[in-house]
Amino acid sequence: MYPDAESYPWKSNAHYWLVTNLYQNMRANALTDAELRRKAADELVHMTAR
Repeated sequence: MYPDAESYPWKSNAHYWLVTNLYQNMRANALTDAELRRKAADELVHMTAR
């Protein structure tokens, strides 16, 4: 286990930002699993469009 997100060996900065932003959003808005999955899917679509 890693003590924080910065210690995890991310394969790219994009992975770090995707996961940490989703986690922050999940905690701040008490997202359900379904809502979190929807937001993750939306973010992946946005990432592929960039």
